[in-house]
Amino acid sequence: MAFLKNKAFLMAVRTGMALTAMLFFTACGKEQDNNTVLYIDDNPVSREEYEMLAQENCNQIYMKYSTEEVNSKDFWTTEKDGETPAKQLEEKILEQLKENYAVKEAAKDLKVTEDYTYQELMEQKEEKSNSDYGLKEYKDEEYYKYWYSNLKTDVVNQWVKENAAVTDESCSEYYQEHIEDFTYEVGVNILYTEIPSSDENAEQEAQAIYQTLTNEQDAEAAVRQYANAETQNLELTSLDTQEGASGVYANRWQIASQMQTGEVCQPYEENGMYCIIKCIEREENGTIDYETAKASIERYLQIQAANKYLEEKEDSQRIKEGKVKEDQVIQELFEK
Repeated sequence: MAFLKNKAFLMAVRTGMALTAMLFFTACGKEQDNNTVLYIDDNPVSREEYEMLAQENCNQIYMKYSTEEVNSKDFWTTEKDGETPAKQLEEKILEQLKENYAVKEAAKDLKVTEDYTYQELMEQKEEKSNSDYGLKEYKDEEYYKYWYSNLKTDVVNQWVKENAAVTDESCSEYYQEHIEDFTYEVGVNILYTEIPSSDENAEQEAQAIYQTLTNEQDAEAAVRQYANAETQNLELTSLDTQEGASGVYANRWQIASQMQTGEVCQPYEENGMYCIIKCIEREENGTIDYETAKASIERYLQIQAANKYLEEKEDSQRIKEGKVKEDQVIQELFEK
């Protein structure tokens, strides 16, 4: 009998705990609903995320109006050409949300990331801001862009890895149909030599290399006698100038593209180096052959297929209004 009483007591406790949990989650659900502006499929868009995107995009709306119009009391709700500024902003925000949430859902499907909320994303930003990741200066909107830009890259790479098999036939067909994209105005094969300008007698050595390249038939072999010299044989074209990050080698292309076969340029100083170029061969109105172009074509077609997958995911989204109205958020945000 005592066991039954104890059992009844335990059941009562468990029932009470279950009811408490139900009430807690119901309250949390209501709180979330009351803070939701939109649902994209089953994903709630919080007021905080919506306000952040409104702040980010509002200047694009302001630019369409005069200063007097922008400063008017009812700017956001005043129609012009059949549309209010608030409606234009809503459309821009929705476009951005749809793109980002398509990437987010794809990332979950491909196991690139687990599900997360905007609040959790901002909490992650704070955690990284206090670490050594170099993100201390990121604002909310900057981290948001940073996150989705990187997430999209990861999604595309993962989708390509799992799905985008491109046949040789597809690559060849693309090459033939877009042959003009593989035709260049100028192409040069060059011998590019550089030595550190900080070396003792560097200027004199650069001049000696210039003379060697000018006089010797086997220039590449002749330059090897200079221990401090680093030499590369490069094929540059107007389609592939190999300027490097931030155009660090832009000047190299500018010089090389003007050179004729057999010509050697005078040493010039750049990026802490003395640089000397010999033009081995020059070609005009040439075409990159298929085998050389194939790898870049394959990658392009893979990325196109991945982007189409994301576009289809975006097109299939269901948009539902939340309890907080979009125009209400915009008015309260900008008319404070």
